Amino acid sequence: MQPLNRVNRAPGSCTGLALVLSASALILAPGVARAAAPDVTVSDARMQVIMASRPAAGYFVLKNNGDTDVSLTGAAAPDCGSLMMHKSSEQGGMARMEMVQSVRVPGNGTIRFAPGGYH
Repeated sequence: MQPLNRVNRAPGSCTGLALVLSASALILAPGVARAAAPDVTVSDARMQVIMASRPAAGYFVLKNNGDTDVSLTGAAAPDCGSLMMHKSSEQGGMARMEMVQSVRVPGNGTIRFAPGGYH
């Protein structure tokens, strides 16, 4: 597992975000941006922390440079009590957030974890 750069932190907040991609693992933590899977890259990794005692959100861009689809199947962070993947959406004028078990990244495709979508 290789550390990835650009995690914004608040005092007392979760200090790292680890993502499990198929059999490979990616870690978002202070350091140099790299991915364990050679065909998968992570960029623009950051965490949005409002208050240390409240849930935070992790955002990043996951790019699959290979021809085969891959799936992001989990998340973990040693400094967080729990970590879950969600997708925000709007139905009937109401915002909602749904927990997801996996996110498919198509071959030669990109998935963005960003406000208003996956996080």
